[in-house]
Amino acid sequence: MNLHPLWADLTTELVRGLASYRSRVADLDVREKADRTLLTEADLAIEDMVISRIRAVDPEARVLAEESGSGAWRPAHDEEPERIWVIDPIDGTAEFVDPHSIEPCHRVTATNRSPTTSPNASPPASSHPAPSCPADAS
Repeated sequence: MNLHPLWADLTTELVRGLASYRSRVADLDVREKADRTLLTEADLAIEDMVISRIRAVDPEARVLAEESGSGAWRPAHDEEPERIWVIDPIDGTAEFVDPHSIEPCHRVTATNRSPTTSPNASPPASSHPAPSCPADAS
């Protein structure tokens, strides 16, 4: 499966969407999850957008999404899927809600028993330019 068009579209949408949320970071609904990490409306909206884009190109793939907890795969009970998509909508929500931070990145990883490439996007923070996210190890 050629994922390059999906990555290009997702990266564009992610930068735009993350920048929009980041521009109104002071007004975001921010909650604390049971594990004491933060969750924002941006996490949920970005995750929903990513899942819908994935489903458009790969409707049968298993999706494991951090915030919604969707797609749990139980190896002892479930048939092994060909592809697993692992989504962390905002990698570093605490940094994302800090208006002075320039660290948040978004990662989506498609796997077939081994990691593959993923788009990384980072919105600008304050007047700082958006940094590049660290490259995947794959």
